[in-house]
Amino acid sequence: QNKMASGYGAHGGRGRCFPFWDEFSACLRQASGNPSVQCAVLKEDYFECLHHTKTNSRLAQIDAEYQRRSAAGTLDPKVKELLTKDFPKGIAA
Repeated sequence: QNKMASGYGAHGGRGRCFPFWDEFSACLRQASGNPSVQCAVLKEDYFECLHHTKTNSRLAQIDAEYQRRSAAGTLDPKVKELLTKDFPKGIAA
């Protein structure tokens, strides 16, 4: 049976990804056909919660476009103001 390490987060209580694991493992238990196909979306959500691969990739794309527009001088000043206020170290930092 698939088990998560403990279900507890780093600071006690439930881990941030436990709800995703719980849903994924329930799908694996109830799958009637091929669980790797039936539960693929839930597995993807669980792994995204753990590793943030898609989120980090998207932030890197946004940062690259920001850098490109900044260098070309085509960045809207309001966008620059908002992004530098919210992301002082850069978007993908």
